[in-house]
Amino acid sequence: MTEEFTNCCQWLEENFFQNNGLPYFFVQGKYTYINKEIAFEEYKNVVYLAANSENISYSKWSKMIANVNFSVLQNKDVKDFWTGMLDAERRDGNLEQYNRITFINQTQEQYANPPPVKRKSPEQDTNFVVGVEIEPFEEMDSVHVEGMEESIATWIGREGRMTTVVDRKSRYFNCLGMNGVLDLSDTSKGSQMSKLSADIQGKIRQLFPPPHITTPCIEQRFEEIQNELRHTESKNGRYFKRYLEKLEAFKSTEKYKISKKLYTIILDLMLYDSYIFDPTDSNNLSEGDYVVKVWGPLLETLFRGSGVILHWGDTVPENIKAENKIIKMDLRIINSLGDEKSKSDIATAEIAKNITPSKFYKDKLKTMLSSKADINEIISSLSKVNDSTVSIYVPFIIIAELEATVCALHLGGNGLYVINEVTTISLPTTLLEVKNGGILTAVNNLYILKVSKH
Repeated sequence: MTEEFTNCCQWLEENFFQNNGLPYFFVQGKYTYINKEIAFEEYKNVVYLAANSENISYSKWSKMIANVNFSVLQNKDVKDFWTGMLDAERRDGNLEQYNRITFINQTQEQYANPPPVKRKSPEQDTNFVVGVEIEPFEEMDSVHVEGMEESIATWIGREGRMTTVVDRKSRYFNCLGMNGVLDLSDTSKGSQMSKLSADIQGKIRQLFPPPHITTPCIEQRFEEIQNELRHTESKNGRYFKRYLEKLEAFKSTEKYKISKKLYTIILDLMLYDSYIFDPTDSNNLSEGDYVVKVWGPLLETLFRGSGVILHWGDTVPENIKAENKIIKMDLRIINSLGDEKSKSDIATAEIAKNITPSKFYKDKLKTMLSSKADINEIISSLSKVNDSTVSIYVPFIIIAELEATVCALHLGGNGLYVINEVTTISLPTTLLEVKNGGILTAVNNLYILKVSKH
C-alpha cells in the first residue's frame, strides 16, 4: 500500500460526508487524466475498505455507496472534473496547473462546503469562478422536542452528514443538514420529515408554525361580477369578453387599482393568449415566455406602489458576491438598485417552464441558500438583540409554468433555520376554473407576497 493511497484513505474518512469526497478525492490523490481509470478503482478500493472501519458512520456510508454501484462516479461534477483535467493537460503540460482547475458545472451553486484541503497554488486567482462555499455547520441550538434524544439542530446535522449524495434531491437534504436547516414543507420519501414519527412531526410543526399573514380585503364587486356571469356564456371567448367589459365599467376605489389590473391581466391572457393554457401548445413555450407574458406583468402589477423593485434576470445578490459565492437568481425583490450593498434582498424567486424533481430541488436549494444569507445579514445588522427571539421570515418563490410555490425561511433558534410552505398560487387554466372562483383565489394568494418597503 503506497503512501499516497494511505493518505487518500485517511482523507476520505475525514471528508466522506462532503459530496462523497468527490471530486476532491482525485485532487488529493494527484491523479492525472491518463490515470483516470486507476483513480476510479482506487476510490472504489478505499470505499470497500471503509466497510470495516470502526467509524460507524463511515462504514455505513461506504456500504450505501457500494449498494448503488458507485453511481456517484457518474455525477456531473465528477465528469466535468475530468473534462477540465483533460483540457488543462492539453493546454499546458505543467502538472502544477492541475491545482488551478476550475470546477464549473450546472450544479455549481449546490456545493455544500469548500474542499477540506487547500490547493497548492500560493495565490488564489480571483478570476476563477468557484462553487458556492457554505459556512461549516455549527450545532448551537437548544431546541428540544419530547421523543427526540438530541436537539433538533444536532439531529439535522447528523442526518445531513449521513445523506449519500446521488442526485439533486439527496444533495439538497445533505446541504440542509450542513446548514442547520429543517424543511417542514417536504414529507416525501428521503426527506428530513419522513424520518420522524408522525407524533414528533406534529410537535415540531407546533413549535414552528408558518408566518401569519394578513392580506387586504378585495372589493366585493369582483365576486359579484363573477356570480353574475357564472350561469351565462359557455364559450370561452364570449365569457371572457363579457367579464372584461364588466371589469372596465367597475370604478375601483383601490389606490393603485391593483386587484382590477390583476384580474384584467389573467382574463386578457385567457382571451388573447389561450395557447399558454393549452397542454400541447404550452410545451413549446420557454422560461422567458412565462416571465414576459405571465409572471412579469402579474408581479410588477402586484408590487406597484410598495416601494420595492423587482430585479429580473440571473443577478447575484450583493451579500453573496461579498463572500465570493455564485448564486444567480431569476428574480430578486430588493429595496432599491442604489443600495444593494447595504440592504439584504426582501425575497428571491426561480422560474422554470416545467418542473422536474431534479430542477425543483436545484431551485429550492438556490433560493434557500440566498434566503439564509439574507437572514444572517438582517441579524448581524440588529444591535443588542438575542437572535433566538427575533421573528424573521424571508420568503422565496419557486415558479413552474402557471404555478408558484411560496415558502418562508425562519430563524427558529441559534443555528437552526426552518422552512415553511406558505401558499401555492395556481392560475386558472379553464373556463370552469374561472367560474368556480379561480381568479379570486389566485389574486388572494398573490397578495400574500405583497411587501411594503420599511
